[in-house]
Amino acid sequence: MQLANAPAAVLLLVVIGIVAAVGAKITASVSSSMTAGTAAAAAANNATLGIGEFAGFLPIIGLVIAAAIVIGLVVAAFAFRA
Repeated sequence: MQLANAPAAVLLLVVIGIVAAVGAKITASVSSSMTAGTAAAAAANNATLGIGEFAGFLPIIGLVIAAAIVIGLVVAAFAFRA
């Protein structure tokens, strides 16, 4: 990964965060409007929990992207060293 790809990676993380937040809000709204104890309510609750759990991995994904950029810069610095 190169430094030129950093803005796209950051934008991707922001979009994923926004989609996860909106998705969690929508599924929470859907599950609250359903009858408790039904399979549909359980599915909506599980979807909300799943989206929340996925959003918890966003900092790790960001760290991996940042590490890939730093490693790419170091490799590029040594590769063009003659």
